[in-house]
Amino acid sequence: KNGLVTAFSKSLNKEVILEKQLLRKLVKGNQMARWYIPEPEGIVIFPYFIKNKDASLIEEKVLKRDFPYIYKYFKNNKKTLENRERGRWKGKTDWYMYGYPKNLTKFDQSKLLVQILANRSTFSIDRDNNYYFVGGGNAGAYGISLPKNSEISLEFLCAILNSSLTHWL
Repeated sequence: KNGLVTAFSKSLNKEVILEKQLLRKLVKGNQMARWYIPEPEGIVIFPYFIKNKDASLIEEKVLKRDFPYIYKYFKNNKKTLENRERGRWKGKTDWYMYGYPKNLTKFDQSKLLVQILANRSTFSIDRDNNYYFVGGGNAGAYGISLPKNSEISLEFLCAILNSSLTHWL
């Protein structure tokens, strides 16, 4: 409603209100299914602007002015955020940034999603650029994108990767 979302915060153990504009659907590897992605329950705050294939952290003063609910949420979690990686973020102006901000511009494109640990081929298609994921660990996932001028489609690649023959190989 009015661009706001009510979400449950595990860190604060209560419901919070957040601006939808900076929220992304977070899918974990163990939530993925073969061929499709069930609607994930999790979200992630994405405090970045994407421009010209570059991701830049939204400055704290802009966050405070334009996204006051998310800013308040970050402030309520500041101690936890600063103490990540043995206190690496204490006293820094970018204390709320992602610890490893790699490939942030690659999420907003059509891609295949795949579990890191799976008993069988488990590929699904994110055609509408809806899903963000975390790599690594047993709940992680990876994304596979194709060049814009690719002669094969995501549907074709997904079919090959999910095939019984590929699984057997």
